[in-house]
Amino acid sequence: MFTYILDYNSKIPIYEQLYVHIKEDILSHIISSGEKLPSKRKLAAHLKISVMTVETAYEQLISEGYIYSVSKSGYYVNNIEKTLSITATDINPIPVRENLTRSDYIYEFKTNAVDTENFPFSIWAKLMREVLRDKDKELLNKSEPKGLYSLRIEIAKYLKAYRGINCQPEQIIVGAGSEYMINLIIQLLGENNKYAVENPGYHKIAKILSAYNIDTEYLPLDDYGVSMEHLIYSNINVLHVSPSHQFPTGIITPIKRRYEILKWAAEKNSYIIEDDYDSEFRYNGRPVPALQSLDNNSRVIYMNTFAKNLAPSLRISYMVLPWDLVYKFDNKFQFYSNTVSCFEQYTLTKFMAGGYFERHINRMRNIYKSRINTIKNCLNQNDNIVIKGENIGLHIVLEFNKNVDINLIIEKAKNKGIFTSNINNYYFKGNHPKPALVLGYSGINNENIVEAFKILNKIW
Repeated sequence: MFTYILDYNSKIPIYEQLYVHIKEDILSHIISSGEKLPSKRKLAAHLKISVMTVETAYEQLISEGYIYSVSKSGYYVNNIEKTLSITATDINPIPVRENLTRSDYIYEFKTNAVDTENFPFSIWAKLMREVLRDKDKELLNKSEPKGLYSLRIEIAKYLKAYRGINCQPEQIIVGAGSEYMINLIIQLLGENNKYAVENPGYHKIAKILSAYNIDTEYLPLDDYGVSMEHLIYSNINVLHVSPSHQFPTGIITPIKRRYEILKWAAEKNSYIIEDDYDSEFRYNGRPVPALQSLDNNSRVIYMNTFAKNLAPSLRISYMVLPWDLVYKFDNKFQFYSNTVSCFEQYTLTKFMAGGYFERHINRMRNIYKSRINTIKNCLNQNDNIVIKGENIGLHIVLEFNKNVDINLIIEKAKNKGIFTSNINNYYFKGNHPKPALVLGYSGINNENIVEAFKILNKIW
């Protein structure tokens, strides 16, 4: 009879401990192939555990092929061929990065960070409990390919109130991240189109296009956004832009230039992908209307995400399609399953419908504005540095009037535990006219901003 030591205080269930003991004895040939195991009742009485616990352990061993059962006879050990052990000299060791989330930086001015301290955890948890209580059966079903209709209704209400966009829930598609949306757009429009992205710009979009082997052009910027001269003389079919807050320069495209871009799209029968990624956070005056809200010719595909205003881990983004693309999606892409869990979609629906989202945005807007003011105060009216893009979004550009070695500044800051980015890292071709740093401030509080700038001011 087997004698195993079972730890009743362990977090590992008793059945799992028993399963591991028996499996190890089989693999080490302490229990031989073909040997009959004790009956469930005998082993349970011997180990002073329940018959159900033994049965669960045996069932796991059967499912993995270690043992088999014979009706009215019992349980027997399968003939397990011994696996040859591999010595360290037989393989090429692969270096392992121990902790991918660990950071060596004390102060991080990252553009993809999130403010975890001010996330409304208690409200979100309360809404999750309500969803579990009220939507228990619905949570087990598949979501519609476009996402929950109730969530799309709330998004449509929000877009009308805050971005001036009049759209129907049928035009909205919810998905897991902007990358997923871009992949859908490529399939909707076809891979034979020629795309253009802003230079400098968001590299991930260009990488996705490159993965599809799509011909991509990099359009330079002027003071108002994408250069119209280069756009007009290009032969592109699809333009990706972020007119409300260009990344990384912070340029806000004015109304005149927006109408020029829309006119180009209408005349060329081309599409515009409008990435409105952090437009909620405007600190002076009313937001500039979304490009989509000005579009009378159905040429704009509007994209936004909850990653910047709630949390990146939620992986919830959405887009608004022109009606011709809505019909194409409904006819050809209904086989897709939605990529966001129903649980998160129902919770977000409640969060928006209850007014919590609006209040959270208003609160975070005040918090982020205070961080901008803290940075301005820390610079002590430094005549050599100009702040750009400080009226909107979650990052700024510090542009140096004098010719400084920006890479040396970044390296010295790194040695002091401060993360900063060179704006040239976001260029596909060429460099920025002046040395400049890109600083994200959504993941660093006022106290740490002050401490970091004490160091940075000495460095530059």
